Amino acid sequence: MQWRDIRTLPGVIKPVMSGDEPAHVPDEIIAAIRSRERNGFVELPKKRLQPGDRVQIISGLLAGRHGRYAGASRKHIKVLLQLLGAERQVRLSPDANAQSYGGRLEGGYRFATPFVGIAPYAALQAQSFHTPNFSETGTLADGFALGFGARDATDTRSELGARFDHAWVVSPDAVLVFRGRLAWAHDWVSDPSLTPLFLSLPTASFTVTGAIPPHDSALTSLGAELRFANHISLLAKFDGQFGSNSQTYAGTGTIRYTW
Repeated sequence: MQWRDIRTLPGVIKPVMSGDEPAHVPDEIIAAIRSRERNGFVELPKKRLQPGDRVQIISGLLAGRHGRYAGASRKHIKVLLQLLGAERQVRLSPDANAQSYGGRLEGGYRFATPFVGIAPYAALQAQSFHTPNFSETGTLADGFALGFGARDATDTRSELGARFDHAWVVSPDAVLVFRGRLAWAHDWVSDPSLTPLFLSLPTASFTVTGAIPPHDSALTSLGAELRFANHISLLAKFDGQFGSNSQTYAGTGTIRYTW
């Protein structure tokens, strides 16, 4: 057998090469790989964080900072960070239970025309966000842990627009339905800011402001549904929201079976 024929064997992705020729793999490496084989699969060694490993904080107020892993418990992760010219240990404890509630009320009426169905509609939507008071836990004597007071914010939206639809019988056992929407939306957003304070310096605080959506937006939708007589439907839909300095796009595809 030529070595190039190895690639045709079941389970072979590609041979280990050294330039244009197969590489010579020492016997001890082959033996080490075989020792990890379990039921035809090779188990790779699991990488666990060890004290001193470099880590990066990816969320929270310290997001983006690099430090050294210093251990962990069930509720905290200890990281050594360079703060105020010295390496200090902080304990990160993401422990907050935020709540969000929302509702929508919509009404409209569909008018049938020889060419397309038109359904003018109006809608009112409200959403409330609540974050309880919580605080970080730190081991620094001079204190870099932050405290946050309870906060409530709301987003109330009104919509005014119309939906359109048209159906074609494409075959004796299939119907194609096109749907669209064009609407205007207005958002009333309450103050989305938070004011954290340093626990050891209650008078020292700063303000963090969340992103505010545009007050006025254009809403568009375009979709199609192919219905078959065997109760199977294929759907595709595109949604867009366009406002000042903000654009949102979304697409969905669905296979549906009803009985």
